Amino acid sequence: MDRGGAEATTWMVRGDGIKRRYGGGYAVIVETPAVYSLAALVGGLPADHVVFDWRAGAGTWIRVVDVASGKVAATRRCAEEFFFFHVANCFVEGRTVHIDVAAYADGDMVNGLSLARMRMEAAADGAPRSRLARVSVNLDETDDALAPLAYVDDPSQNGHFCEFPVVDGRVAGRRHRYVYAVGFRRPGNVANLLTRTDVDAGTTTTCDFGGVAVVGEPLVVAKPGSDDPDKAALLVVIHDFGGRAHLSVVDAGAMAEVARATLPEPLPYGFHGCWVARDA
Repeated sequence: MDRGGAEATTWMVRGDGIKRRYGGGYAVIVETPAVYSLAALVGGLPADHVVFDWRAGAGTWIRVVDVASGKVAATRRCAEEFFFFHVANCFVEGRTVHIDVAAYADGDMVNGLSLARMRMEAAADGAPRSRLARVSVNLDETDDALAPLAYVDDPSQNGHFCEFPVVDGRVAGRRHRYVYAVGFRRPGNVANLLTRTDVDAGTTTTCDFGGVAVVGEPLVVAKPGSDDPDKAALLVVIHDFGGRAHLSVVDAGAMAEVARATLPEPLPYGFHGCWVARDA
């Protein structure tokens, strides 16, 4: 993405959206200071973070695009630069767009995804720190205004780690209260907790499976016919230290495991859901 400078660079960008039926009608693009290294991509030279170089001081930028017109409604530099992989949700409140994101101070988490890093001895710093943060863009301000960033989780409960943040699909694109994610019981080197953060209260509760090496991305399954966010289940794939994979069912309100099914075949650890043939 071109910021108007003389140097040609390719920045890492990720996007999310606010569904039109909820009155937002915006696409949100988050641009971090992580720049693709062409030399690293072709295997010529190492980069700061696998295939990215980190341009400290370049800032993290938010671009809000009006879906109907295709025009940029706002471009804001965040008050605090950060790196991220996943957005939990976006919503509009009055004339302000809010984006909840799992934010890291820099791109070191990319290095943390290597097998060598994940196989290291468990340590207090085995995974970079991250937090659930809310970035807010007031559409009535001028583009020289900074977009404030506020942390909305409790790092003492989630191990100062937040990743794979999700919300109940019933509130996607609208104001939400709860964000579900994975956390980190230190020492360790991979996510091993399931968390629920009340972003209104700034509190975080956890589900600790015990004897589990890895906890995957949660999937929120609402109780049919209910609008109560506590009447939902979280489906999550967990791996034990023996390499076995299990599908865990967690009560979203109590944050307690209510059922677990051991999968009959090995399931490699992955970032998101996996699909298999019906007759597999």
